[in-house]
Amino acid sequence: MFRSIALGGGGVRGGIMVGGLAALEKTQPLVFPDGIYGCSVGSILATAVAFNLPIAEIRTMFDNDFSMSSMMPSIGINSLFGFSSKKGLYSMDMMGTSLLKIFKKNGIDIENKTIADAPQKLYILASNMTTRKPVFLTGDVPIIDAIKCSCCLPGLFHPQILYNNVYMDGAILVHNIHTVVPQNCLVFHICRGELNLFPKQVESMTILELFGTIYESSRTTVLPTNVISFKNDKIAILQELTPAIKKEMFDYGLSTASRFLAKRAAEELK
Repeated sequence: MFRSIALGGGGVRGGIMVGGLAALEKTQPLVFPDGIYGCSVGSILATAVAFNLPIAEIRTMFDNDFSMSSMMPSIGINSLFGFSSKKGLYSMDMMGTSLLKIFKKNGIDIENKTIADAPQKLYILASNMTTRKPVFLTGDVPIIDAIKCSCCLPGLFHPQILYNNVYMDGAILVHNIHTVVPQNCLVFHICRGELNLFPKQVESMTILELFGTIYESSRTTVLPTNVISFKNDKIAILQELTPAIKKEMFDYGLSTASRFLAKRAAEELK
């Protein structure tokens, strides 16, 4: 039984980790006495798990309520003109409001709640760009503020100011959350399956996919045995998802985690 779990980033691909959680729930309750850690989209999932939302409801939440259009407005002239002064295209107000509504719709009111109010121990990873250190926000930090700090993609969102410090996405300073959580913590890590670049591939990929591949190539390390790697090259981190793609992500997460857990259980019996 895993006593702690860490859910990494991955943008809209976070639905893969929902499938992973469904697989894990078949082997143990989603109760983690030593803590639940989350980064970026993983911080949203971690919050749902920490508030004991059943996995079936978490899946419904992602399938029905999560979309790019619900998290950020369409790009307009004001966003472009304000980019230089605001250091990003969008405020995170719309995302924050949407998350409050989504959680409330699913029976969890996180408005005016702090991380300490979660029934299970919750730690949300963000990059403190003032101290240049990764930080686990916890305790009396407002939940919605912590999630916004953890999800603040540079260039896309305005940098977040919390306690007079500048925060951005947790993955900026920590590519893989396994490096900052307890050694025996189960880790969900979404990554690219192919990091080698070929001429035809470069021609067809978007600029975000190119930057993402370069970023991961410079940070890829050998992963320990407590990490489940969910490899995906098909879905961009900011892609609008169809119901079919959401189902495909869930099924992939379910099957990948099921294989990992079955193999681990077999090895423990030896």
